[in-house]
Amino acid sequence: MTRVVPPLLAVPWAGTVLMSRVWLGHHTWPQVFAGASYGVFVAVLWFNVWIRGLDKWGYAVERWALGHLAAYGY
Repeated sequence: MTRVVPPLLAVPWAGTVLMSRVWLGHHTWPQVFAGASYGVFVAVLWFNVWIRGLDKWGYAVERWALGHLAAYGY
């Protein structure tokens, strides 16, 4: 359910938001498509970074930061 229902809700919702930007006169269709393309690109990029080890980097950065904070008495 958690893999099927969110896309079934999110995709039509996103499409409605895309169309509303043009209907309300805030953007043109090329601007909307450029923004949507950029959003998809960034989402895919961050998803791949997350899946391929961002959690390990986050743990290493947290250990480093906590070590520095402890050295200064925080």
